[in-house]
Amino acid sequence: MARLRAELAAGPGPLRVFSLQSNYLMGAPPSTAPLTAHPAVTVTDDETYAMRHVRVDPAQLAGPDDPVLRALDDYLEGLYPSQWLPAPSGLPALADLRLLLSEDFAALGVHLEADRDLPAGWEQHPARSVPHLVERCARHHGLGEDAAALYLMLLALPDPTDRRVKEWTGWKPARFKAATAELAATPLVVRASRDRAGRALFVPGPWQERPAPNLPLEAAKLALLPALGSRRAAGHLAAVPAVPVPLLFERAWDRAVPPAAR
Repeated sequence: MARLRAELAAGPGPLRVFSLQSNYLMGAPPSTAPLTAHPAVTVTDDETYAMRHVRVDPAQLAGPDDPVLRALDDYLEGLYPSQWLPAPSGLPALADLRLLLSEDFAALGVHLEADRDLPAGWEQHPARSVPHLVERCARHHGLGEDAAALYLMLLALPDPTDRRVKEWTGWKPARFKAATAELAATPLVVRASRDRAGRALFVPGPWQERPAPNLPLEAAKLALLPALGSRRAAGHLAAVPAVPVPLLFERAWDRAVPPAAR
């Protein structure tokens, strides 16, 4: 990650994000003139393969939220499948570019370097990564520490299946069952049966289905994860955080219990 960020900072020049081609049934793609009006975007002709490559210069962008990236997203969404081709990676590279420009992604690289000096263990277990937050959650909601840790995993993580929670925590079945029962007795979660969820407890709110192999998840978590959604440029992204896991827990807690409510 650090190397990729360093290369980006060195100004690699325009990067190909996707390519365009004409189709004898659907015709030529829409004009790219509104896109190339921005100095970050160029379109080059490839006469050998009869296509045009859309390129973006990261040095000309204000960051991962630059409006030109949203304009490129909108343009890509409006194309027929036969009118565009992915970047050399085999994927639309807009979401990848956003990740590389993100300060959260840079922080993740720094965090992983520091974390290798800590005792072995899963960061998904809040008792290891954010023990202070487990104590705060337990005190605020009147929970035992195991139930509080389970609640934080359900609140923040995209894939807290029963099997994975047991793996992350090392809890034996009896301990997991006790934590689940304690948390289920509160209004903090709902118990339900949902296809492919791999768990029975959920944070209340809308539910977001996702095509396999991605797991469905609470819709509120989408704001905590990198550019997830149904747009083409993000369709290849796995539902994993692009931010240090301790910071992910902190953000999820702040969303659930704003400081003014503590």
